[in-house]
Amino acid sequence: MINKVAIVTGASKGIGASTALLLAKNNFNVAIVYKSSDLEAKKVLKDCNKYSSNIMIKADVTNDKACQKVIKETEKKLGSVNILVNNAGKTKF
Repeated sequence: MINKVAIVTGASKGIGASTALLLAKNNFNVAIVYKSSDLEAKKVLKDCNKYSSNIMIKADVTNDKACQKVIKETEKKLGSVNILVNNAGKTKF
């Protein structure tokens, strides 16, 4: 079986969390990337771990070095990345 790996940014809540879980249910190993919601990210990780091997990475993906860290850590722990779901966002009203 081929190792499928996905990175999901903004994965601790909402659409990102749902996407991470859906990918895990479909046999992807998921890097759950989040900026500040530690407890929520841990819950997503626990839910995803029922289906596949996954990791959490705390990173501010608006920073280039942090993005490089996400890729390196994901490849080191899960393997080559097949999918990037760029879900993180920041809005000012």
